[in-house]
Amino acid sequence: YNYDWIRDKVCCLSSAPPPSFNCPGAPAPTTSSPTMAPVAAPTPPPVEDTTTTTPAPVTASPTFSPLPPPIPRTTFKMCVQFDMFPNDIAGWCENAQGTKVYTYFDNLSTDEWQYQLYEQSFEIDEEELALEKQIKCMMTDSYGDGLGMTQGEHPEPGFWLVYGDDCDSTDPQDRVFTGTKDFGFVFETYAQTDNTCDGTDCISLEFQFDGFPDDITYSVQCGNDTAPIRDHAGNYNSVHKDQKITEIIKIPESNTENCNITFHDQHGDGLCCAHGHGYANVYLGSVVNGTLAGGTTNSSFSDYVVQVDRSVSDAQ
Repeated sequence: YNYDWIRDKVCCLSSAPPPSFNCPGAPAPTTSSPTMAPVAAPTPPPVEDTTTTTPAPVTASPTFSPLPPPIPRTTFKMCVQFDMFPNDIAGWCENAQGTKVYTYFDNLSTDEWQYQLYEQSFEIDEEELALEKQIKCMMTDSYGDGLGMTQGEHPEPGFWLVYGDDCDSTDPQDRVFTGTKDFGFVFETYAQTDNTCDGTDCISLEFQFDGFPDDITYSVQCGNDTAPIRDHAGNYNSVHKDQKITEIIKIPESNTENCNITFHDQHGDGLCCAHGHGYANVYLGSVVNGTLAGGTTNSSFSDYVVQVDRSVSDAQ
């Protein structure tokens, strides 16, 4: 009874009775859907990669062979103190066979080089020097007066070859050779880079000149099929008049043949007689410890040949 009375009163008097009273004319109560937590989309299973991947080829690092050590080289310098006509002069140095030129100059400017010191450096492999043991150097003058033309006060003309790079060195050990200024048209010399002379690898020529040493040249041929080791070498002049000198000829290690030494006299009177009493002796090895192979004694000749048997030991 009490509930219905209270419901009726509330439904009659209330503009918003509680829905549970089910008042007539009131909207039906609505029931809200329960709030659900969002459900995450399922994660698809991983797709297996069926493609085949070829690994990149592994390239080995390149290997480099070490560079060979540099061959030791010996430095030389050609030094020329010019006279008033440097344009007349040509000069060069080469190996004894004339197949390789080490240094060369020709027809230098008179305006630039008159009375000047000309210097030119070059190098030779020490292995090559050990085989050759000598350098052939030439100087030519197109007018045939050498380096003898000077006027006024100027340095003494001349030319020389030194070890190293100091043309002014006064150490005798630095000087390979010294030329004469009055060489005429041609000066030729075989500069020894190894003056030792033992055994059968060298020949010594002992000259006692008469009054005309400029008549004399010599040639050395070891084996018939090889190039001459010397070909009309010498270029002696008045400085050598009545003097005694020794020439040492180093024979290349590759040459094992016997040798012929030929002395030449352009006037055909040898080293004797009316112009003095000279001679030329040939030794296998040194003059002091070698074997005398032959020579000239107070005889006239145009070409005098001495045969050297290199199988003869200098100990004999």
